[in-house]
Amino acid sequence: MQALRTIKKVQGQQIIIDLPDNFHAQEVEVIVIPYEELSVYKPNTTKDKLLGLFVDETKLIDEMVESIMQSRTDDPLRGIDE
Repeated sequence: MQALRTIKKVQGQQIIIDLPDNFHAQEVEVIVIPYEELSVYKPNTTKDKLLGLFVDETKLIDEMVESIMQSRTDDPLRGIDE
């Protein structure tokens, strides 16, 4: 199953979702949730400038995690016999 997660702006009661070229499904399920309700974490910037630094960078975090997981698959830290 392919899944796509993205944050989009509502324009005139419409949302336009651009699908990647490799997405070939003919029917999809769409769930719409207001974005503000997902952002429950509000960092206290006066105490810790790093805490919550990437809270609004979900796409970047997803790309980083995907890259890390691919690296772990391609080059494991230790072999099976070790």
